[in-house]
Amino acid sequence: MRTRSLSRKHRPLVVTGHLLVGATLAVGLLAPLLSLAEEKQPAAHVLPGAAAAPSAAEKLEEKEEPQRSAPQKVAIGVYILSIGKFDISTGSYTVDFYLNLKSDEPLDDAGVEFSNGRATMELVQTLDGGKELFYRVLANLNTNIDLKEYPWDDQVLPIILEHKTRPSSDWVFVVDEKQTGIDPDVKFVGWDLRSATPAVIEHSYPVYNEVYSQYHLNVKISRIRLPATLKTFLPIFCFVIITFLSMLVTLEKIDNRLSMAIGILIASVMFHVSLTNTIPPVGYLTLTDKIMTATYVAVGANLLITVALMRMMQHNDRDRATALSSRGYLALPLLTAVAFTAALLT
Repeated sequence: MRTRSLSRKHRPLVVTGHLLVGATLAVGLLAPLLSLAEEKQPAAHVLPGAAAAPSAAEKLEEKEEPQRSAPQKVAIGVYILSIGKFDISTGSYTVDFYLNLKSDEPLDDAGVEFSNGRATMELVQTLDGGKELFYRVLANLNTNIDLKEYPWDDQVLPIILEHKTRPSSDWVFVVDEKQTGIDPDVKFVGWDLRSATPAVIEHSYPVYNEVYSQYHLNVKISRIRLPATLKTFLPIFCFVIITFLSMLVTLEKIDNRLSMAIGILIASVMFHVSLTNTIPPVGYLTLTDKIMTATYVAVGANLLITVALMRMMQHNDRDRATALSSRGYLALPLLTAVAFTAALLT
């Protein structure tokens, strides 16, 4: 009976302890579930059709750059220090020069590139807060060779620059005459430096639907006339003179005249081949080709006349041979003059 009475006495305390333990277990089980629910719940309720307020970074990104009312004008000057390594067969050459860029606004460092080659650019000086730049440039460039008047040909060695990314609506070159020229000490072996003409044009890229401002400095050179004339045309002149002299050989020595005519023809062909090997293959006749063609006409006509005279002498027809030889004295020089005149005029 004592034990029983004690259980009844402590029964409220036991019940209270059970309730506390149950509440603790419930809180431990529900806490993870509540945290998961909070993670899945959106931070703020956004009404349909309402936009979230942009952040500060997004506001900076949305700011657009101010539109230019006019393109940036850049005065450009090129002062040539040396020209060399001109390869007539490929049209390649090197140019060493100073490049000066000046504008009313700060300029891009190395913002220009060469359209007809590649170059190494060294920034030498920056003035006026980046509004004027001086570069030392060593450029490996290329040009299209025109050999129609070879060996009296003139060539143009252009230096072509444009901005890498900014079209003419944003960047325009202006020629700076004061900063443009060729150093007086520049020597170009085998050629005469005639002039250096600057110009600015607009070059279109139809594929990209863009137009860029291009700066051209066209350096005109010409082959030195006297050495080129002596090396090319003096042997040809000798071939023609020997051809005329062979006409003075008597009919009794017609075999010697034939040997002379054949020898001159072979020498002319070999000389023409040697001239052709000094220039690249082209799809047209150069002046040298035309002059050599006229030489072939003169030498070939003399060879035909000589063969005809030999045939007549072999048939003992001396009268006809004498008449043909007499007419040849006039006909061959006249034919030669017409052939060379046509070669020079066409």
